[in-house]
Amino acid sequence: MHLVNVSPWPCIIVVAALNTAGGAVISWHFNCSINTKIGLTLLTFILFIWWFDMFKENTGGFHNAIVSFGFRFGMALFISSEVLFFSAFFWAYFHNCWHPNEDVGGDWTSEEYGKVVLDPFGLPLLNTLILLFSGITVTAAHHTLLQNQTFVSDCFLILTIILGVYFLFLQSQEYVSSGFSGNSSAYGTLFFFLTGFHGLHVTVGAILLSMVLFRQGSGNLTEGKHVFFESAAWYWHFVDVVWIFLYFFIYWYGFDLPS
Repeated sequence: MHLVNVSPWPCIIVVAALNTAGGAVISWHFNCSINTKIGLTLLTFILFIWWFDMFKENTGGFHNAIVSFGFRFGMALFISSEVLFFSAFFWAYFHNCWHPNEDVGGDWTSEEYGKVVLDPFGLPLLNTLILLFSGITVTAAHHTLLQNQTFVSDCFLILTIILGVYFLFLQSQEYVSSGFSGNSSAYGTLFFFLTGFHGLHVTVGAILLSMVLFRQGSGNLTEGKHVFFESAAWYWHFVDVVWIFLYFFIYWYGFDLPS
């Protein structure tokens, strides 16, 4: 038998996600964020309940090879949807960068670049090195688990989470010193959308790795059964790759454009 119990959470989480997205639109146009807050609260609550149900299914022996393949395939589809999500914002970025229209003054670089964009060889470069190193540590955590070195794997996981939190701290410092806001221009909007959503993904990735650390510490993940670890590691590597694109195009490429 390869089917798990019927779960209501997929349908409910879609409603919560739609409420969050719709609430965001309402908050931008009418300055009312109650729907967004309710949606985010529901999403967080449902995700933890759903993960707990999956944990019980795993301990109950429901997660055989076929179910594990379904989890991996589902995670691959989810990451693919995230790629499309960020592609839309990169498309908007390049469209405004290469073909600025009258709505952005005909040249969106004249007011923003060179005055408010941070030096790409400062905090952005440090954050890039931090995330790249965190990709190495999460890979090391996976490989040491495969060798049944649980303690060493835990240490690498803790280091990865610390690096992720430090990245978010530096990102907040960058926001404070940026000198512009998300409603100052098209560039400002896209800058904060891209880096802000990436920061949200780093936060989610750190939460996933923290759950991996907890489950690994409780003996629930082993060298032969660790689909949740693999999924979290894939997600973290996706976050790393997105940041590389952000660094080269939002910081470095933008910094070299004429003002």
